[in-house]
Amino acid sequence: MNSNIETYSVRQHLKDHKFNIDDLEYYNLALLVGSGTFQAVVIDSRDNRCLVLEDYGFTSSDNIIANLQSIYEDHHFLKAGFWNSVKVAFKNSYFSLIPGALFEKDYLEDYLHINTRKQNHSLFYYKHDRLKAVNVFGADPLLVAFFTEAYPGTTLHFLHQTSALIEGIQKNGDLSYQPNISFFIEKDTLVILVFQSENLLYCNRFHFSSSEQMMRYIMVVMHELNLDQYATKAVIWGDIIAESEAFDVLQTYIYNISFGGKLPPLAFGYVFDELEDHNYFDLFSVYLCE
Repeated sequence: MNSNIETYSVRQHLKDHKFNIDDLEYYNLALLVGSGTFQAVVIDSRDNRCLVLEDYGFTSSDNIIANLQSIYEDHHFLKAGFWNSVKVAFKNSYFSLIPGALFEKDYLEDYLHINTRKQNHSLFYYKHDRLKAVNVFGADPLLVAFFTEAYPGTTLHFLHQTSALIEGIQKNGDLSYQPNISFFIEKDTLVILVFQSENLLYCNRFHFSSSEQMMRYIMVVMHELNLDQYATKAVIWGDIIAESEAFDVLQTYIYNISFGGKLPPLAFGYVFDELEDHNYFDLFSVYLCE
């Protein structure tokens, strides 16, 4: 075991009995990384069965590369080659959604500066064909280099957490004519997405320090979009439970609210029964991104 094991903690580790290290060529590896967390899921491309889910928390987010190195050095298959595909999604606030008709890949930095401050990031984009929109995003160059070096000879697919959520909600959400709002909630992060039919009306990511602050962000967005807090359908995904202060606050102000379900394309064995259906929605949705 690596001497740097204290740099991270294992928050979740689930493995289906059907996982076979000799079948990596059929498996898709989806990774999600943020300032304080790293998550991985393995899905069999032959039957869309989820085989492994792992969730790590970093003891300190000061050196995310050192944390990832510790995880990879201790791991028995993450650093293996011969995956069917490897997709890496980044959790950060450095993104901007652009109408497809206006997109030109020579202006990625300009698009990002519409919504974000200038940073020394590697720039990428992901096309959402159904939306006719493009998500332009940035990632820490050190992170990009780490994953590129971890999987030599593999064509990596980089994307943003919001792109995974958009694709997941399109597969699993209510895309009726009436506007509906979706929340992805973690410890101190909120992503709000508003759809009406096939159109994405709103998408943004917020940091909050209390449930009340989280609720203020939500109410401002609903007010700006003229969404009725009594009638608008709201769905929650993420790391939140019904017996939490955050959910109590949500129920107080939004009346038509419920937890989201698992993604329809995916299959799960009994080992995943301990998860709530709305947990790890962004991680599972990374698999859906082309």
